[in-house]
Amino acid sequence: MKKINHQLLENLSEKAAKSERKRQIQNFHTIASDPLQRMLNALEKETYCRPHRHSIVKKREVFIVLKAKVAVIEFDNNGNISDSILLDKESGNYAVEITPESWHTIIALENNSDVYELKDGPYNQTYR
Repeated sequence: MKKINHQLLENLSEKAAKSERKRQIQNFHTIASDPLQRMLNALEKETYCRPHRHSIVKKREVFIVLKAKVAVIEFDNNGNISDSILLDKESGNYAVEITPESWHTIIALENNSDVYELKDGPYNQTYR
């Protein structure tokens, strides 16, 4: 059983705050070929997640907020914002699923933001 609790989130957020990229991932899948990639993603406000899409290998991506606030933004092919959502428990927006081929990014609006992230596998560095 893999458990997500307060201490795990605190430890991951501490590592994110100390890291150069201001984010830290902890995988729950054990091999890159797993058909369901599962991870915790701790984000600080200073991190930058480059807008990207999964177009060669079509993958869905899900973000579930566990702590603090994040914005998830989708873009059209010209870089214009086409949709967005604020994820935080207080607003009642808990999760979002990004469809394959959608340009998107995630932005931490508070330090110590933690999301549970799921995406179709397998992981391939070339075709994320």
